[in-house]
Amino acid sequence: MNILFTCSARKWGGNEAWVLNASKILKQKHKVFLAYRKTEVGERFDIDKFQLPFRHEGDLLTLSSLVSIIKKNKSTSSFLPSVRTTSFQDSPAALPEPKTS
Repeated sequence: MNILFTCSARKWGGNEAWVLNASKILKQKHKVFLAYRKTEVGERFDIDKFQLPFRHEGDLLTLSSLVSIIKKNKSTSSFLPSVRTTSFQDSPAALPEPKTS
């Protein structure tokens, strides 16, 4: 499986550490990628990575770049720490609804 992690953080923190640990384990059996904002975050990873602007949630440059990365690496799943996980192998209609409290 191909897995794309996204880190839009401006500095190193707990989510980024989790992604680093998860990527180290997952890359043993899977192809793992990282899309990140700041060099401080990306330089800690030894996987294929892409530096993107992640200016805001509706940043069309970042979104189009992510779509391009996913298209080039078919069967990619995206893991967003603290956000629900989306598998791009499923159709959008088949994705579960987010759980609310």
